[in-house]
Amino acid sequence: MSQTIQIDSPSLESHVTQGLDPQKSSAVAAPIAHLDETLSMRPETWYEQGSVLVQTGDYEAAIACFGQALVSQPEDPAIHYSLGLATYLSGQYERAISYFLRTLTLDSGFPNTHYSLGVALYANGRYGEAILHLSQAIEERPDYADAWYCQGAALYATHRYEGAIQHFNKALELQPDYLEAYSSRANALAAVGDTEAAIQSFDQILELQPTNADIWFQKGLLLKQLERFEAAIAIFDKTLEFQPENADIWYQRGSANLKLGDYQAAFNSFDQTVIYKPDSFEAWFNRGVCLKNLSRFEEAIASYDKASEIRPDDYRPWNNRGSVLLYLGRYKQAVASFDKVLDLNPNDQKARQNRYAALKKLQPG
Repeated sequence: MSQTIQIDSPSLESHVTQGLDPQKSSAVAAPIAHLDETLSMRPETWYEQGSVLVQTGDYEAAIACFGQALVSQPEDPAIHYSLGLATYLSGQYERAISYFLRTLTLDSGFPNTHYSLGVALYANGRYGEAILHLSQAIEERPDYADAWYCQGAALYATHRYEGAIQHFNKALELQPDYLEAYSSRANALAAVGDTEAAIQSFDQILELQPTNADIWFQKGLLLKQLERFEAAIAIFDKTLEFQPENADIWYQRGSANLKLGDYQAAFNSFDQTVIYKPDSFEAWFNRGVCLKNLSRFEEAIASYDKASEIRPDDYRPWNNRGSVLLYLGRYKQAVASFDKVLDLNPNDQKARQNRYAALKKLQPG
């Protein structure tokens, strides 16, 4: 579970805007129509209109307004900072980084800039640099839960999981209802092998958000990882109450049932999986495994055929198909299937042996 933790843009927006110059942002609530009327008389109003546009989510227009403001006030750190905010929120991370760096050049103590720069660097995949600026943000504001959380995310991204856990814990100490911190801490705990503690972290989220399907699902995956298959199935069933058409949940439920040897229940889940995700190779393949074990051989062959259509270079469906055909006494077809296996996986000794057995059956006498 080493995927990159996502830091959402709204988290940055709600805090970066605190860095706007109080005097310049005092008119942010003024109607845009009124601002349009006064632009020709007050060039600085470009800044005010840009601030309004950031809050309404029109980031490209905000960038244009801040750009106009910069023409008359090129050394104003608030304008550079606001450009950093707007470009970050529009996904232009490199530009945002440049504007935040320029802000620090003009005013090394400009509010929230190290935090904002750290988040932009994180979003751009520059985790080491992000850690440096987020550390500075924490020094400036040690009670800032978001800075602790984002620093934890950057440490997680560089596989420094123990440090990440410590930072997520601090974020939760400062903000006990910080759901993202619980979730990210769970991922970090799982990464260091403390799966039970990770489950407990997910449970704390579910106390706050009992209908969070994604967290139920993540908990089920951890239980499955612990080979607590019955418990995992119960959690997947709970998750399906919220997302009954989610193919991934049906697949994981089927996989857990397959581990228990409950082929009928597993088949039922894989059958649902291919309804909602008809191009799922693994679901079609495992569906075939279940049908084979249920002695529904023709259906198993059809399921393996479907898997091969989706992934023609995978030898496994051909191998299983050949085994079923061998069992059914359809030796010529079995040989053809094992030939395909050996084309794709020449070192498969089991397929070679099965092919030889089928050929012997084809010999007269």
